[in-house]
Amino acid sequence: MKTLDQYESEGRAFIALMNLSGMRISEDCSLKTGHLVREKDGHRSEYLFPGKKKGHVHRTTGWRWSRQFKGKAGYNGKLIPHKLRHTFATRLYRKETPIFDLQNMLGHADPRTTGIYAHIDYEALQTHIQKLL
Repeated sequence: MKTLDQYESEGRAFIALMNLSGMRISEDCSLKTGHLVREKDGHRSEYLFPGKKKGHVHRTTGWRWSRQFKGKAGYNGKLIPHKLRHTFATRLYRKETPIFDLQNMLGHADPRTTGIYAHIDYEALQTHIQKLL
């Protein structure tokens, strides 16, 4: 996240928001200022990340910002915007956020989907449960 300091402000805010909120790229792109604050404070668009065609930036812009961020960070692994969502979920799970709360935050219908995001090892959980019996 220290790499964000050398990043353009809009891209920096976009990447930080994805990393700290667990939002999907489409949710981040189309986030309206009214979702964050009641007064627009002179913001020229109803969207936090305004664009030309839809009123908000397109997903491809989010992908471009992710690639730029990856390059500036010197990260050699696979970094896609959705990986930031997984990172968010994993961080919360490791801080012992209840899985059902995490499921609700991520908007998943099935807690097993949330388990994939949080990298939950269900075999290890089953072993712990067996010890309780």
